[in-house]
Amino acid sequence: MTSLAGCSEGSSSGGDGGDGGGDGGSTGSSGSDDDPITVGVVDAQSGNAALTGTPKVLASELAVSEINDDGGILGREVELLTPIPNPTSTPSSSTSAD
Repeated sequence: MTSLAGCSEGSSSGGDGGDGGGDGGSTGSSGSDDDPITVGVVDAQSGNAALTGTPKVLASELAVSEINDDGGILGREVELLTPIPNPTSTPSSSTSAD
């Protein structure tokens, strides 16, 4: 399963958010309309799950590249955060806390 999460601290004038889940306003005060919109994708890029996780991360990178080539979102560049692949992603190493 892939998770895509918005992480930007841009300024917002509020509103109803359109999904009934809150006011849609941002509580961050350090962002500006010139700052990039930061999103993150979390999926495995190593171990057995890399078979499906790596293509999902690459597709996300391609989408962000196309969005930025088209001028971004409302004129703001999009920045993608992805996990660092763990070459020892095995069930035994995932449960140890070294």
